[in-house]
Amino acid sequence: GTDSKAGDITIQASQMKLTDGAVIISDNFNGQSGRINISVADTLYIAGSYPGSYFVPFPVGTAPFVVLKNLQSFIGSQTVGSEAGGQIQLTVPTLIIEEGGNLSVNTFSEGDAGELIIQVKDLTLRHGAQINSGSGFQVGEQIFVGSGKGGLLDITATGQILIEGR
Repeated sequence: GTDSKAGDITIQASQMKLTDGAVIISDNFNGQSGRINISVADTLYIAGSYPGSYFVPFPVGTAPFVVLKNLQSFIGSQTVGSEAGGQIQLTVPTLIIEEGGNLSVNTFSEGDAGELIIQVKDLTLRHGAQINSGSGFQVGEQIFVGSGKGGLLDITATGQILIEGR
C-alpha cells in the first residue's frame, strides 16, 4: 500500500473526562500518525479501565492482532512503521490522571515516537497513572521491541505537581 497520514484530532472543551477505558488515539501502520491537540478551560480527568479482553488489529511480529485485557483510559499516539508518530499537545489548568490512566507516545517499529507536550498549572498522578514515551511495548508476557527513538516529553507546570500511590 501507499504511505498515508492519519488525520489530526483537535478538541476544545470547558471540562473533559476519559473514564472506564475511554481512549483518544492517533496511530498509523503505513504512514505518519496525526496530531492530537487538546485545550480544556478547567479540568482534564483520565482514569479507570474497562474490564474484558479485546482483539485489536495490530500487525506486530507474526500475529495480525494483539489481545488487550482491561483496557486503560488513555490519550496516545503510536507509530507502527517507518514514519514518525504524531505530536500530542495538552493545554489545561488542571490535569488529573489516576487509576491506571495514561498519556503516551510510542513507537513499535523503526519510526520515531511523536512528542508529548503538556502545559498545565497543576498536575496530579496517582494510583498507577503514567505519562510516558517509549520504544516497544509489552502485551501480557509478550514483549515487542521498537527500533525507533522514544519521543520528547515536555511538561511545564506553573503550579503544583503531586505524584502518589503505586
